[in-house]
Amino acid sequence: DIYFADAMRHEIGHYMIYRRCGTVEPASIGSEANAESTASSYAVLYLGANANTLNRASDSRYHMNQASDNAAARIHAGQCR
Repeated sequence: DIYFADAMRHEIGHYMIYRRCGTVEPASIGSEANAESTASSYAVLYLGANANTLNRASDSRYHMNQASDNAAARIHAGQCR
């Protein structure tokens, strides 16, 4: 199932954020995104997940936007604060 594979990439996104920052909710996420949307963006930008698949989630906290993409990029670059 394609959704399962991308959902696992989302979970690995949480893990990668934790590995880089020591928390799944670093301050660099900011107020325009959240831990779930940022993990989804991380999964799309760096782990090969499909944005359309992840944005199908019924819970809007998981939906990505430019703010979550920016937060994922900051975290990937090592900016946690």
